[in-house]
Amino acid sequence: SYCQGCGANYGFDPRVLEVDHIRPKADGGSDAYDNLTLLCPPCNKVKRDRMTLTGLQQDNRKAGYLKPENEPNLSHGNPNRRRTGMRSAPAVMPSAAAPQPPAHGHAAARGGAAAVTRR
Repeated sequence: SYCQGCGANYGFDPRVLEVDHIRPKADGGSDAYDNLTLLCPPCNKVKRDRMTLTGLQQDNRKAGYLKPENEPNLSHGNPNRRRTGMRSAPAVMPSAAAPQPPAHGHAAARGGAAAVTRR
């Protein structure tokens, strides 16, 4: 599974990803399935209810968190591709020693606390 904000691959443990609204409820978005997506905790914390998914992706591109090689991981508004990002967890969970994706430090870059590395 991929974060739709930065494109990072969380396939090793999709439980890390959080469900979020593409168009915030505060901006008239609904709880409908086609308005939901998956974000990593740093992206979800930055996005909150202040911006759309597209706005988050644009900010992440400018800040360097959304790398060109991760662009294919994004749904780009295609509801059929978005569903691939919301797959259920694999039948066999990977071992605890599974490789971790590189931290992209959203919080540190915005003057907040440094990103916590999961163990």
